[in-house]
Amino acid sequence: MEEERRVKIRSEEDKMASIIAEKVSLILFKGLLPEIRRIREKVERLEEEVSAIKSMLEERGERGGRREGGNDAVRRTLAREGFLVVGEASKRLGLSPAALVEEARRAGAVVLDAGGDAVLMTPAALEEFSQLMREARSRDPEEAARHMGKFARAFEVLRRGGMIIYDGKEGRWSMIE
Repeated sequence: MEEERRVKIRSEEDKMASIIAEKVSLILFKGLLPEIRRIREKVERLEEEVSAIKSMLEERGERGGRREGGNDAVRRTLAREGFLVVGEASKRLGLSPAALVEEARRAGAVVLDAGGDAVLMTPAALEEFSQLMREARSRDPEEAARHMGKFARAFEVLRRGGMIIYDGKEGRWSMIE
């Protein structure tokens, strides 16, 4: 009988210890949550920076360690991707937006103003982009962007900049000239 009482007391002590441990961990977790969020944001920023550095190092490795001029970097990127979003590419290529646009023009790119940003496209990419845009029938911008494939980012930037609109009469997306 005394053994049953000890077991009962022991199980009540275990329950109480478990409840206390749970409450303490909740208090610690709630108190540390803002700090965890701050650390996570820093890690994400660092990952982005590391990714950009890796890209630059890979480009240098492809060049055999020689310093590539801005024009060469713009030409290579346009040849590889078909387009550049100025606000994003200027940071990646280490050029000011104005210098990037000038280099792209010299490389034969078409400059599409996007109200505060710009998209630079090779003539061939612009033709492909225009064809895909004409084929996109959904008035939903996200669905149309998915239809654009590799040009989805250019489509979004131009649409947000007011350069691409959905023409309800014709039932397709159109670029404002």
